[in-house]
Amino acid sequence: MGTEIRRLVTFSSANHIGMVNEDGTGERTLEFPVPGQARWALGPMFKDGHRIIVTSYEDITISKVVLGEVTTHTWIYNLITGSLSEILVNDRLAPFMVCHSILPGEEQVAVNAFLDGEERIFTVDLYGRHQVELTHAVKVIVTVWS
Repeated sequence: MGTEIRRLVTFSSANHIGMVNEDGTGERTLEFPVPGQARWALGPMFKDGHRIIVTSYEDITISKVVLGEVTTHTWIYNLITGSLSEILVNDRLAPFMVCHSILPGEEQVAVNAFLDGEERIFTVDLYGRHQVELTHAVKVIVTVWS
C-alpha cells in the first residue's frame, strides 16, 4: 500500500469489508490473516483517516449473534501500513462486544456488550480497561450512534 490515502467509500459485503476510491477506482476487499473469523464488519474511523476499527465474528449464525452468543474481536486496521492490532483484550466485559463510537480524545470507545443475556453500553479504553456502564441492563437496546 502507498502512503497516500484517497477519500474512500467503505462497505460490507458477503461478510467482508470492501473499499473503493471516491472516484470509483481501486475497488478491493480487505483480507485479514486471522483464522477462525467468519465475518468482518466496519466500525468507526479515527480522525487521522489512516486507522479504522473493525470487528470480527467467530460465528455468523443469526440467532446466536442476536442473542450475543458469538465471540467477537475488535481490531484497529491501519490503511497505510496494512497492520491489524487487536484491542479491547484486557478485562473483557463479555464474549460479544461491538465498538460503535470513538470518544473525543480517541483513547476511549463506546461498546455494546451482552452480559447475562442483556445488552449494555459501556465506555472503555482501547485496552479494554476503565469500564464505565452507561446503561442499565435491558433485554433489547436499539442503538443509534452519531
